[in-house]
Amino acid sequence: MNPLNRRYFFTRILLIGLLFSLHTRSAAQVNIETMRPTALEKGLSQSLKLNFKLLSGNSNYTSLSSAYRADYLTETYKSFVILNLKYGHRHSALFINRGFIHARLIQNYSKHIAWESFAQKEYNDFVNLQNRQLFGFGARLPIHRHVNKLTALHAGIGVMFEEEKLVSKRPEKTLRSTNYINGKWAINQLLLSSVVYFQPKLDRLSDFRLTNSNSLVVNLSKSASLIISLQCRYDSRPNTPVKKYDIELSNGIALTF
Repeated sequence: MNPLNRRYFFTRILLIGLLFSLHTRSAAQVNIETMRPTALEKGLSQSLKLNFKLLSGNSNYTSLSSAYRADYLTETYKSFVILNLKYGHRHSALFINRGFIHARLIQNYSKHIAWESFAQKEYNDFVNLQNRQLFGFGARLPIHRHVNKLTALHAGIGVMFEEEKLVSKRPEKTLRSTNYINGKWAINQLLLSSVVYFQPKLDRLSDFRLTNSNSLVVNLSKSASLIISLQCRYDSRPNTPVKKYDIELSNGIALTF
C-alpha cells in the first residue's frame, strides 16, 4: 500500500470509529479536528448515516442517531457542514437528546497559513445544555509534516463569540480565545492522534476549558482495526455544580468493506 492510500485508509478507519463511539458528558466540547475533510475530490460530496438500536427484555432501550456531512472543495478553499443528532429512550424515560451542527470555511493564504471561519450550534440534555451557539475565525499553521512517515503537526489560534444557555440559568455570552495543537503519527500498523484545545475567556483568563482527545488505531487486518480512545476535559469554572473534570475511555472495532 503506497503512503497516500495508506494515509487515507487510516483516516477513514479513524473517522468511522469516532462516529460510532459512545460519548459521555465530555461530548459538550465538539472535537472538530477529527472531522476535517481528507482525500476529497473537487466539487460537492455528501454522506448520510442512520442508526437505530432496540433492546427488549430485561432492559428496554431504543436509540436513533443520524449523521449528515457535506464537503465542497475548490482550488482556493474548502468547506464542510456536519450535522449529528441522537435521541434515546430507556424504560420509557428520555436519557439521550443531543445534537450539533457545525459549518467551517477554510482558505489557504499560503503554504504556511490557512484562514478559517466557523459557526456552530448544539444542545445536550444530559448536561442541561439547552442551547450553545458560537461563531469565530482564526488561523491554522502547519508545524511539521512528513508524508513518507505519515506524521503531521498543526496548531491553530483564533477568537470566538459564544452564547450558552443552561436549563434554569440565564444565557451567558462570552468572548473566548480558541487554540489547539493537533498531531498524528503513523508507525507500522499503528496510528496515534492527539488534539489539545485551550479556550480561556479573554476578560478572565483564569476561566478556561482544557480538552485533550487521544486515539490509537491498531490495524488488525486489511478490513478490521481496533480503536482505543481517551478523552479528558477540564473546566476551571463550570456553570453547574459538577466536577471540574471528565475522563472517558472507550474501545471499539472498525470494519471497512
